Amino acid sequence: MSFLRGTDISAYQGSIPAGDFCIEKATEGLGYNDPPFAARWKTLAQRGTLRGAYHFAHTGDDPVAEADHFLSIVTAAGLKPGDWLVLDHETPGSSPSHDAAWAVAWCKHVQAKTGVRPVVYTFLSFAQEGRCAGLGGYPLWIADPSSPAGHPRVPAPWTSWAMHQYGSPGGVDVDVFNGDKAAWLALGGGHTPTPTPTPTPTTPQETDMPNGQLKDGANAKDTISWPKGQCKGAIGFLAEPGASAALHVQVHDAKGWGPVSVHTAAATKAVVHFTDPATTDGVSVVRADTGAATVGYDAS
Repeated sequence: MSFLRGTDISAYQGSIPAGDFCIEKATEGLGYNDPPFAARWKTLAQRGTLRGAYHFAHTGDDPVAEADHFLSIVTAAGLKPGDWLVLDHETPGSSPSHDAAWAVAWCKHVQAKTGVRPVVYTFLSFAQEGRCAGLGGYPLWIADPSSPAGHPRVPAPWTSWAMHQYGSPGGVDVDVFNGDKAAWLALGGGHTPTPTPTPTPTTPQETDMPNGQLKDGANAKDTISWPKGQCKGAIGFLAEPGASAALHVQVHDAKGWGPVSVHTAAATKAVVHFTDPATTDGVSVVRADTGAATVGYDAS
C-alpha cells in the first residue's frame, strides 16, 4: 500500500514540519483568518510540497457565507491545480441533521465555485451521530488516533478513506494519505470555476417549461414561477438516487395561494397537479426534511 506522510498545522505550530504534504488552517467561521496562512502557503509552493487549506466550520452561521469567506482568503493567497480544499467538520451544532445539511451545503458551494470536491475532516463519534449524512461522495479525512497509521476505522456514510490523522507527537498532527502524488493531485483537481451561463431572453413557448433544482438545507424555500397557462397540468419533484425529501408545496393561481400539501420526493417522482392550469403561475416549496438530498423539479 502506497502512502504519503505529512502534517496539518495552524497558528499554534511555530513552523512548517517536513513531510510530503502539509494542510494549513486558513479560516474559521465568518471572521477568523489564521495569521500565518498566506506566508506559509507561499513557502509550501516554493518548496514544492503538496498542500491543502482547511476551514473550521461554525454551523450556527450560514454555510454559503462561510464557504465564500474561506474561498476569498485562499484565492487571494493563490490556488494551483492539486491544492486541496478541506472542511473541518467537528463541532456539534443544533442537531445531527442540521450539521449534516450544513456541511453538504458548504461542500456543494465550494465545488460549484472551484470545480473541485472538497475533502471532509471529521472524527468517528461525530460521524456516527449522523452529523455527516449525505457527505459520502466527498473524500474522507478521518481522525482516528486509536488505529495504526494507514488503518483507520471508516464511519458511515463513507466506505473508504483518503487521509488518516493518526497522532499528534510533539503537538503536531501527523497524517498519511492513501495514495501517491498523482492521486493527491487528482483529488485537488484543476480549480476551474464553474461558469454562470448568461440567460438569453426568449418568448415563452410550450416547451420552455420551468425546471431546475431546489435549494438544499432544512426549511429552504423556493418560489418557482412562470407565465400563466404556460404549464398545462403539473410539476414533479425527484430526489437524487437512494435519497428522499419531504416537501411542503403551495400552488398559486387566480384564487391566490392554495393550501399546503405534503409530498415525498424519492425514487418515484412526486407530482403536484394543478386544479386550474390556465391561471396557475407558480408554486412555493419549503423543505421539510434535513435538506441534505438534492431534489430536481420540472413542470409540464
